[in-house]
Amino acid sequence: MSRFEGQTVVVEEIIHHPPITKPDGTVVTEERTKDRVVSDSGYIDQKFFYRLGQPYEVVTGEWSLAVAVDGTTAIDQHFTLRAPS
Repeated sequence: MSRFEGQTVVVEEIIHHPPITKPDGTVVTEERTKDRVVSDSGYIDQKFFYRLGQPYEVVTGEWSLAVAVDGTTAIDQHFTLRAPS
């Protein structure tokens, strides 16, 4: 039996980025989403992506994308977003 089999777990996606100024003037440096997931197989299989859909979201600098399962970081990827040349 896998650790998560038959259990509900909280999967949190955490994005840290340089300050982004939204059209309403709000400045954000972090975005989080949480989902409760029931794992019948004992494994958690979710897709995670972040889309730079608006020009104001394209902010150069250091970014990180992380995923936590029940509060424990499972994935933490850091990268640098550069301006197109």
